[in-house]
Amino acid sequence: MKPFATAAHCALSALMMCGAASAQSAQSVNAAFQEGWALGVSPETAGEKTPCVAYWEVWRQSAERDWEQSFVDALDPAPTADKADFASYNWANEAQATYSDRDGDLSAYDSQVTVSVNQATEAYDRLMLLMPKPLKIFETLGTCQVP
Repeated sequence: MKPFATAAHCALSALMMCGAASAQSAQSVNAAFQEGWALGVSPETAGEKTPCVAYWEVWRQSAERDWEQSFVDALDPAPTADKADFASYNWANEAQATYSDRDGDLSAYDSQVTVSVNQATEAYDRLMLLMPKPLKIFETLGTCQVP
């Protein structure tokens, strides 16, 4: 049974990836990213910085796993796995410093990361399953550019 379950999961993943990739053009993804960036806002509070950690980490994992490199390279700016890793690391440092400065307690950061990862994963699922607002993840990444 296990090989069948694995094969079924792989087939479903491939279908989801093909559906999402064919439905999303690099142009539409770039537009969503630029839309988020054009808002002109930058995360300032710990509660605003923590989701940036999660969204960049979810994109890093998916860029390596779910998307052809030619698609990722066509994005502008190309959010490669390396760039996403740097952005996630940068925002994690920023958020932790903010939590630490506020009350010296990072336990709030840990619980907020859990919530944010769930939100980012849901946004990614919207993209992969072609649900309403599939490009929300890229809008958020646009507001979470590394300064």
